[in-house]
Amino acid sequence: RNGHKQDFYRWLKQHKPDVILTHDVIGKETISEWLEQEGYDIPNDIGIVKLELVHGLESTASGVAPPYKQLGSWGVDLMVNQLYTSLPMTGPHQRGVYPHGQWHSGQTTRKQPS
Repeated sequence: RNGHKQDFYRWLKQHKPDVILTHDVIGKETISEWLEQEGYDIPNDIGIVKLELVHGLESTASGVAPPYKQLGSWGVDLMVNQLYTSLPMTGPHQRGVYPHGQWHSGQTTRKQPS
């Protein structure tokens, strides 16, 4: 894992992103911890956006919270439909569900001017 960290630092210094989109956990550490270990001030130096934010558990993070209850319901509907219609569950004709998540303005991104 330490090689991944060094690769990340090299990428970070080369590309200098304003924000990182992440699922955040890498092994036992997080991208946030890696950035702080390297001396970055979140969100002043760099922002972090979590792509699968869990409301209530990550109340200070900025990110997108998927509609988990809706996803479960849609998944069951999709599976039942596929069983009844014999539609393929994999391959070029498979169907999927792509819900819109809800943005949460947390403390890991800078506030934008109105």
